[in-house]
Amino acid sequence: MTGQSSSREPRVEHGGYTIRPYETGDADGVRALFETVWGSDRSTEWVAYRYETTPYLDGPAMIVAEWDGEVVGARPFLGLPVQAGGVDATAVYLGNVMVHPEHRRQGLFTQMTTLATDAYADSDASFFFNFANEQSAPGYRNLGFEPVGAGPEKRLRIQRPGQVVLDRTSLPFGRRLADLLDDAVAAVRSHRRHDRVSDLWRVEREPGVAAALLARLYDDADHPSAIHTRREETLYRWLGNGPYWQYETYVASTGDAPAAAILVRRHSERRDRDAWVVDVVPPCSRNHQDAYRALLDAVLADYSESPVVSTTGPIVHERLLPEATLREFGFLSSTLPGLAQTVGLENTMFFYPLGESTKALSLGGLDLRDPENWAVEVS
Repeated sequence: MTGQSSSREPRVEHGGYTIRPYETGDADGVRALFETVWGSDRSTEWVAYRYETTPYLDGPAMIVAEWDGEVVGARPFLGLPVQAGGVDATAVYLGNVMVHPEHRRQGLFTQMTTLATDAYADSDASFFFNFANEQSAPGYRNLGFEPVGAGPEKRLRIQRPGQVVLDRTSLPFGRRLADLLDDAVAAVRSHRRHDRVSDLWRVEREPGVAAALLARLYDDADHPSAIHTRREETLYRWLGNGPYWQYETYVASTGDAPAAAILVRRHSERRDRDAWVVDVVPPCSRNHQDAYRALLDAVLADYSESPVVSTTGPIVHERLLPEATLREFGFLSSTLPGLAQTVGLENTMFFYPLGESTKALSLGGLDLRDPENWAVEVS
């Protein structure tokens, strides 16, 4: 499903701006907006893949604001298959609003978000959700979005703190300081190893996203009752087909039976750049902790030169591993003093009921307003 616009979809004229659904020809304008607002190096190909080929939208891929034929604002969407209390549904994640600096304070945030709710009023999706900083949170409240909690909390393993400092500062003698920090962390880790991983586990790595295997591992396991991403082959194939990222699948087996897997992504073939644990299947299972340990042992050995290894989720940050396992392998919370400033946390998670569930505040018997009911990292 491509999320293309149609003549039946709403449009708004606002102070010389046209607020309307995204069209295929907007991809290059959106790419330029990404670069202007975020300093991003995303390509037009990436924009088209990310927003035109997403398989879970039955409405527009984004709302754009146009001025004199130029895209100056965008409100992008990503569809996400979810499950809560055993009930399957589709959610729509609202990406961060982008407005060109020369066109801010013109009401475009409100106009684009309002048109988004109109465009998805008859959607099959159950709800919008998003994360907002302190500047945009009041706008969401005014538009009727329901606050859930603070988040998303991220988990990071800082392996080369010197390189992290070097990448983010211009201190004199920066390289010397970086080497000292990296050597200190390496020395500490060499004396504080986690418990030995059982020899019963065999871990194999294969390039790309092993879509069918990952989906099967999810189907065969107990699922979290909290609202979480429903892992399925369609989602994994979409992830694996995109440009920009490269993936590897690590599979832990006993005998001939795969038990659990970790999906890792990186920017390029180089292993000396940051890496992300983008999924764990089955996620956060108490019955698979030994398999998780074997998998992390293999992943961290392969990515020992990466400055940072983070845990995330297939589309949004999600609880993937038990807290004890994260601590054992040296993953820290982004809420810790010092890390919060560098990670850039959004402060509040919001949701907005859609379609036939416009007045519903629950899914699968779970109250969407309670952060305990979300596997997404909120607190």
